[in-house]
Amino acid sequence: MTRVPDPLPAATEPRADREGRPAGRALAAAIACLLAVGVTSHALRIVDARSGALPEIANFSDKLEFWRGHSAAFDVLLFGTSSVLRGIDPAVFDAETARLGTPTRTFNASVPGLNFADQHFFLKRYLDAAGPRLAWVIVEPNTRVSLVYSNVTKERVVIVHDPRNTWALLRLTWALPSELRRKIFYSANHTLAGSYWLLNAGSLARRLFGARPSARAPDLANTLGFESIEAAYPDEIEQRRITFALLVRSMANGWFKGVPPAATGAKLPAVATRRFFAIAADVEQRAALGWLIMPYFGSSRSARFRNTFAEGAMPGELFDLESPGLPDPRFFSDRTHLNAQGARHFSRVLARSFAAARSRRD
Repeated sequence: MTRVPDPLPAATEPRADREGRPAGRALAAAIACLLAVGVTSHALRIVDARSGALPEIANFSDKLEFWRGHSAAFDVLLFGTSSVLRGIDPAVFDAETARLGTPTRTFNASVPGLNFADQHFFLKRYLDAAGPRLAWVIVEPNTRVSLVYSNVTKERVVIVHDPRNTWALLRLTWALPSELRRKIFYSANHTLAGSYWLLNAGSLARRLFGARPSARAPDLANTLGFESIEAAYPDEIEQRRITFALLVRSMANGWFKGVPPAATGAKLPAVATRRFFAIAADVEQRAALGWLIMPYFGSSRSARFRNTFAEGAMPGELFDLESPGLPDPRFFSDRTHLNAQGARHFSRVLARSFAAARSRRD
């Protein structure tokens, strides 16, 4: 027997959902929930602003706290990714500048995994807390847009994904050369992190679960922010194996044969250029500006910045450690970072370039 279907409701009758409730009520409930979340998030944001409390971000909060208490002792600030954190040793840099007759006192404020949006956000906090002696800020230009799904909810990611930064990250993701699947993947993750920012998820999670402290407090008074790859990953057997393999490879390629940067005429996308100009404007209110290009391991990420800087519009000095004729960084590296030996060498190279730039300005 064929079942006769129920008649459709009249046009004037409200449509019902599966549980028999009018769809309008479900929509109203959803809107009410969103408003409640929005009001709660806004209230928490006001509390955060008034308390002045900094988020607990490993390798950033500890360093910034140290900087606030000791910034009056420093006249050079280094800021970049883990390449700078593990590649430039302030003690070696300062010893070389002193030998050259231009003594410095340097602090390495670099943060591992720093991204395009993070850089300006975190650097401004160091500039706000800088002491009267600060004379130079040396910044690694950063166009990294990678963001994996497992990091989307981390507070150091959420806190910088305001609408302006999220939009800039999406534009840069699609402007840089990359595989389509990576662009889609990173765009989706940045959009998701931006939605967490809108809900103020970082503050809410901190109140529900408490702040997550840093893994360990670095000995900043002795290291001045520098951390070698060996100190971060102290597996001696693995270190020796990697060092030997790199030694053999470098001998085969030519002992100190420099690897020239890739030849390309590409320039920075406009969204990145504007961000670097904004960084320069903030820095130059307090100190002289230097841009630091670190050695690369296989393919350069800095060719676009180098080409844009060569046009002459970008302010500041360029300290290029990818220049042809410098030692092959593969001999001094562990996977993708300089080891302690490489850091000592390239810290001296940077010190010599810095001393020359300082003399020109003086």
